[in-house]
Amino acid sequence: MRGFLGVTVHWMERDAERVQLKTNLLACNRFKGSHTAERTCDQFEAICDEYNIKAKLDYIISDNAANMRKAFTVCFPSEQEEDADAGDNRDDPELWLNPRRPANS
Repeated sequence: MRGFLGVTVHWMERDAERVQLKTNLLACNRFKGSHTAERTCDQFEAICDEYNIKAKLDYIISDNAANMRKAFTVCFPSEQEEDADAGDNRDDPELWLNPRRPANS
């Protein structure tokens, strides 16, 4: 099995008439070797450096694997600390449930 690290970027652009969602694929690089948090962080940071975007990132979305969660804690330690202080409870499993709407809604 082959591993890859794919990075996409999404942003909104406003023109005179509307707001458009824009998307680009920045990288889909072969990831050889162990998929540790440190190696993932290094590769992600190299991609961010290539495009000079690290300071512009607001959110990172990945799977919930422990190595991915740790990788982005390593890459963005100050943001993780601020998030913990904010009390937004993102780690609360109830937050991620998709409750069904009543049939009358």
